Amino acid sequence: MSLLQTTVKDISKRPFLLWGEFAALYFLAPLFYAFHRHSSPLVFLLLLGGVGVIFLYKNRSFRNYFFLNKKGWLRDLPRVLRVFAVAACILLLFTALIYPQALFYCPRNHFPVWVSLMVVYPLLAVYPQELIYRAFLFHRYGEVVRRKRSLIHLSAFAFGFGHIIYFHPLSIVLSFLGGYLFSWTYFKTRSLLAVSFEHALYGCLLYTIGLGQFFYTGFDKLVS
Repeated sequence: MSLLQTTVKDISKRPFLLWGEFAALYFLAPLFYAFHRHSSPLVFLLLLGGVGVIFLYKNRSFRNYFFLNKKGWLRDLPRVLRVFAVAACILLLFTALIYPQALFYCPRNHFPVWVSLMVVYPLLAVYPQELIYRAFLFHRYGEVVRRKRSLIHLSAFAFGFGHIIYFHPLSIVLSFLGGYLFSWTYFKTRSLLAVSFEHALYGCLLYTIGLGQFFYTGFDKLVS
């Protein structure tokens, strides 16, 4: 057994150490990154996502079919699309009323950038986030949470706080609300495919209608 596996196993035996690990990963790490940013958030996500994949894949108590659970995705797809249709209308109306100058800014003025975001974001940003905030969090910290549904609240709070790196309250609030949607989907389906698809829908919508400026660190260069 490797030193990493031994350390992880020892920590999981002590709840207070596990909660300390949770605080370090989901609160201290985003804070540190926010004030000591030296690279794109994508690098940070891919690194943590890679660690999460290794941990889950080698953990015998984690069912590896959760990575691409198609049955769970297809079973829950109608509900996801119904909720998305309503949320999309609300977000579009909100943008038109509060940020009218930003409405469809990226596809109208920077079409190649928008197209690249539609491709890169779901592939390289969404799945790693769902690995970190859903699969890893639910599996790892489910050991110390008595009511399993409480993991939904835990995941949503962590996901919302993680977006502190963008230094805007709207990115935190929207991520917090989205965190509840995504956490509930994963709780129901145990499918990373299902929750990643849902996450990608909302992310691509935000970049399209103009709210992506609160989630994209390069937006200031587009408007300069």
